[in-house]
Amino acid sequence: MQQKQGLRQKEKLKKELQTIRINFIKQGTSLSKFCAENNILRENANKIFYGTWKGEKADALKKRLIDASKGKVTK
Repeated sequence: MQQKQGLRQKEKLKKELQTIRINFIKQGTSLSKFCAENNILRENANKIFYGTWKGEKADALKKRLIDASKGKVTK
């Protein structure tokens, strides 16, 4: 049962990452470019969506990436 929940969570994170990438492309940029322009380590963004980085800072960065991919300006 826990294995299925873990797989579901990983799939959810993977879909979120794909959606974020698509949204940045629609804006004429990319996740990598956004990270570079905002002094965000691209590896940290990956770790969030691969489920290996968790906590308050990870949650804050995840929200920032999601908002930015939707065209919302956050700091």
